[in-house]
Amino acid sequence: MDFYGIDTAPIVGVEPTDLPVIDVNDSRMDFVFLLEDDSYLHIEFQTTFKISDLERFKLYDAALYDQKKRRIYTYVVYGADINEAEEFLDHGSIQYRAHAIYMKGYDGDVIFDRLAKKIHNRETLTDEEQLQLIFLPLMHTKKEREELATDVVELAHQIEDENQRFRLIGATVGIGDKFLADSYIKKCWRC
Repeated sequence: MDFYGIDTAPIVGVEPTDLPVIDVNDSRMDFVFLLEDDSYLHIEFQTTFKISDLERFKLYDAALYDQKKRRIYTYVVYGADINEAEEFLDHGSIQYRAHAIYMKGYDGDVIFDRLAKKIHNRETLTDEEQLQLIFLPLMHTKKEREELATDVVELAHQIEDENQRFRLIGATVGIGDKFLADSYIKKCWRC
């Protein structure tokens, strides 16, 4: 995750993100990774900023900690439309920090073209390039976000390695579920 400035122990696994004990409208975290040092990396993807979202992430982390008793490091990846977001909540004895990562500085059009060329040439994507492909819909682009997400999924369909193809499509759709049409998401899962 070095590309995004996330400095943690290496990821060793992906964890379930359903937390039914949370009393919020949306009780599903975007991604939780188990790290080599036995802590968790919690990543959320947002195209808007509201304090209520940060408060919801705090509840997610509290429920995850209550369930697993492990350290949690939270990062919120903001789409290109967000320049600034609160990272810290201070509720007296309860304090919470979710580090912000802003995708505005990444040129999604240039990165898409570079990755498309590699995929069309049947070259293997590095781990960092796979992350770039997944995060493309959140980057700065001349296209509409839904159009770019659709293009990314279509490009991922051209990857020869079946495991990599399905993992990248799944992750892209997982991130894009906030701005992809439901009919397109259902179509992706049928492929």
